[in-house]
Amino acid sequence: MTRTISFLAALLLAASSAGAQQTPAQPQNQAPAPSEQEPAPPPPAPSPQPAQPSEPASQAPQPAPQEPAPSEQPPGEEQAPAVDSAGAPIQELPWAVRRYRYDKGTRKGAYLHAIGNVEIEQNDGQRFFADEVEHWADTGKIIAVGNVVASGPDHRIAADRLDYDSKTRTGTFFNAYGSASLGDHVEKSYFGTQEPDAYFYGVEISKIGPKRYRVRKGGFTSCVQPTPRWELVSTTAIIELDDYAVLTNALLKVKGVPAFYLPIMYYPIQDDDRATGFLIPVYGASTLRGQSVSNAFFWAINRSQDATILHDWFSKAGQGVGGEYRYVSGAGSQGQVSTYLLDGKETVYGDYVQPARRSFDVRATATQAMPAGLTAQANVNFFSDIATQQLYQQDVYSASQRSRTISGRLSGSWGVHNTSASYESTDIFYGETNYSRYGAVPRLQYRFSNQQLGSAPVFVTLPIEFAGVLRRDVNTRTEVDRDRGLNRIDLSPSVNVPFPNWSFLNITSTATLHNTRYSERMIDSNGDGSLDEQAEQSVTRRYWQLGTRLVGPIFSKIWDTGNSRFKHVIEPSIHIQRLTSVDEEISSAIPRIEHSHFLITGTTNTRYGVTNRFLRKPNDNPSAQAREVLSVSLSQTHYSNPEGRRTDYQGCPSCFYTDVAGLELNYSPIQLEVTANPTERTSARLRLEYDSILGTLPSLNANGKAQLTRWVSVDAGWSQRSYITNPLASDKFINTTTNVQEPNGRYGGRYSFFYDLRRSTLVENRFLAFYNAQCCGIAVEYQTYNYPVLGASLIPQDRRFNISFTLAGIGTFSNFLGAFGGGGTTGSSGYGRSY
Repeated sequence: MTRTISFLAALLLAASSAGAQQTPAQPQNQAPAPSEQEPAPPPPAPSPQPAQPSEPASQAPQPAPQEPAPSEQPPGEEQAPAVDSAGAPIQELPWAVRRYRYDKGTRKGAYLHAIGNVEIEQNDGQRFFADEVEHWADTGKIIAVGNVVASGPDHRIAADRLDYDSKTRTGTFFNAYGSASLGDHVEKSYFGTQEPDAYFYGVEISKIGPKRYRVRKGGFTSCVQPTPRWELVSTTAIIELDDYAVLTNALLKVKGVPAFYLPIMYYPIQDDDRATGFLIPVYGASTLRGQSVSNAFFWAINRSQDATILHDWFSKAGQGVGGEYRYVSGAGSQGQVSTYLLDGKETVYGDYVQPARRSFDVRATATQAMPAGLTAQANVNFFSDIATQQLYQQDVYSASQRSRTISGRLSGSWGVHNTSASYESTDIFYGETNYSRYGAVPRLQYRFSNQQLGSAPVFVTLPIEFAGVLRRDVNTRTEVDRDRGLNRIDLSPSVNVPFPNWSFLNITSTATLHNTRYSERMIDSNGDGSLDEQAEQSVTRRYWQLGTRLVGPIFSKIWDTGNSRFKHVIEPSIHIQRLTSVDEEISSAIPRIEHSHFLITGTTNTRYGVTNRFLRKPNDNPSAQAREVLSVSLSQTHYSNPEGRRTDYQGCPSCFYTDVAGLELNYSPIQLEVTANPTERTSARLRLEYDSILGTLPSLNANGKAQLTRWVSVDAGWSQRSYITNPLASDKFINTTTNVQEPNGRYGGRYSFFYDLRRSTLVENRFLAFYNAQCCGIAVEYQTYNYPVLGASLIPQDRRFNISFTLAGIGTFSNFLGAFGGGGTTGSSGYGRSY
C-alpha cells in the first residue's frame, strides 16, 4: 500500500517535471507567423471543476491510451522569439525540448495556440501529447485538452485536461488515470512472471507544492483485470514526497467488495524502497489457540534502521504483542532484537482447565565495532516459561528447545595481545519447574599468543583467565535454589615446538602448565570421611599437559578420466597426550561444576585415525578450484586409565552419559565422519559412534540435501542417541522436507514431517502451498502437532491452519510463533516472501 503511494508520488513528479526545467528552447516545427503582431488574448480564469460523483471512484483503471503517432507535417516558417512590453525576449516553453510538433498553430505575441497532434519531447525522454495546447509564455499558463498523455520510461498518465502553471510549477490533471512500473521494488517472479505495475486513477491529480500532491476521489491497484483483485480507494490523498502520505476515507476492496476501512491513514514514505505501513494480516485456526489474527506494522526509521510492531489475537488463548528492531550502523556493526509478550487466558478443554499464564520471549543478536579496535557482541535467546514454548511454538525445534541463553562479549586484538570480557548464562530445563544454570559472570581473559623465542623454532603462549563460575540448581515448585557458584583463576603458559615440516609429514609438540585456583572446595562436614559440603576455602590444582601430534606420512595419487582430474589423499594421524598426576586429596576437593572439574589426571590418551579425501577438478575449466567430493575419517582413542574415557568430551562426547559404572573400558567408540558432495546440487553428511566393546551405537547423525529437478528438492535427516544407563532417555528421530516449486516462483508447495521412531509417534506433519497471480498471492498451511504424553498440554494433538495473502507493493510477514515456517518477524514468511 505505502509503496503504491510512493510510486504515485514519484510518477506525479516525473509527469510534471516539465515545469522544473527553465532552459529556454526554440520549437522545431511551428505554424506560420501572422503578418503582424496582435495582442495576446488573456489567459482564461481557472477552469471549472468537472462534475464530481457523489461516491468515491472505485472503477478499475483503464489501460493508458497509446501515444499518438507523431505529426509528419513539414516544418513551418521560423518566427522571431516573442517579446514582452519592455522588449525582452519571452521564454516560449518551460521545457528543454528536442522536438515540438503540431498540425497548425496561431501566435499572438506571447500567446501560442497549437492544434492537432501536438507532440512535445523533452531531452530527458519525457513525452507529452494532446489534441490542443494553449500557452501564455509571459504568465506561464498552459492548458491542454483532448487525449492528454504524459509518458516516461517507467510511467504513463492520461487525462481529459491539464491546467498547468510553469512559473509556480503547479497544476492539475482532470479525470486522469495511468500506470507506473514498480521496477525493482517487487520481484517479478512473485507475480506470475509479469512486470508488476501500479495502476491509479483520480477525478483530480494535482501538484500543489514543490513536493506536495493531492489526489481526489481516486484509487490504486496493481491488477489489470476488469474487476481488480484488489484496490485501495480514498476520498483524498495528500502526498509529501520523501516524507508522508495522508489518506482520508481509505477503503481496501477485494474483487470489488469492501474489506478494510480506515477514516484516516498516515504513512511516512521514503525514497529507499522501505516504506512504512501496515503489513497484510495472517489468519489462522488452532485446536489449542482457537481462531487467530496476526497484524504487523512496519516502520522504516531510516536507511539503516527499521522496526516492526506485532499483535496476535487468539479466541481461546488470549493475545500477544511483540516487536522487532533491526539496525546496520556500519561494516561489522549490526543487530536485531525481537520481543514477545503472551497474555494467556484460562481455557477449558473438556474436563480440564488450562490456567491463565503470562510469559515473554526475547531474542537478540548484535555485533558492534567499538573504538580502540574493540568488538562487542551479544546473543540472547530467553523465554520465561518453557511450557509456553512447548504449547504455542509451531516450529518443532523451537517447541522442543529446553535451554535459554544470555551472553555478551567485548574483545580486542593488538598483535600478539588478545583480551576479552564476557557474560555467559545458560539455563537447561529438566522439566517445567526444574532447571540448572551454567556459565561465567564475568569471564575475563588475556592471551599472549605464539611469540617466537629469538630465531629458535619455539613459540610461547601465555593465557590468563578469571571466571565467576555459575552453577545453580532451581526448582520453582518446591522453591529450592541451590547456589554452587565459585570464582576461578587460571594461568596456563605453554610452549609449542613445530618440528621441520615436510609436505608429507607434520610433527608438533606442546607442553602446558595448568595452574588453577578455586575460591571454594569440598569438605567433610559430618566427619564420616565423605566430602559432602562446599565451603569458602580455596584450593589450587597444578599439572602438566604434554602432547605430540603427528600428521602423515601423506600419500596421494592423481588420475585423469578425460573430462576431469581426480586426486585421492590418504592422511593418517596420531595424537599422544599425557596428563601428569594431581594429589588425590586436591583432586577430590574440587567441586564438580564444569567439565574440566571432572578431569582424570595421571593418564595417557592416544588418539589415532586416518582421513581419505577425494577431490575433483574439471579439465574444461583450468581456473576452477578443485572441489572435495568425498571425505571419510575414521578415528579412535586409547586411554591408559579407563576413567579417562568418561571425561574425554572431545574424543568420546557420549561416554559420560552412556558408560556403565564399574566397567573398565580403555578404548573409545570408533568415530566415523563422512562428508559427500558428489554434485553441486547434492550433499550429505554422516557422523556416528560405534562401541565395538559394548556392541552399541551411542550416537548417529545423518542428513542430506538434493536438488532432484528444477522443480523438486529434498532435505532429510536421521538422529539417534542410546543411553545404556538410562534407556528411557534414548531417542531416535527421522525428519524430511520436500519442496516443489515452479522455477519462476509462481506456485509451489512444501511437505515436512518429524517422526519419533522410538515411540512410534508422528511429532509433526506440515503442508504448505502458495500461488502468486499477476498482482496478488495466497499461501495456506496445515500442521498437526502431537504433544508428549507427559507434556504441559491437556490435549494430545493440536491442529493448526494458517492463511496469508500478498498484494503487489504491500509486504507480508511471519508471526512470532512460527507460522509458515518463520520464527519471528525477520521479514520472511517461509515461502520466499519478505518485506
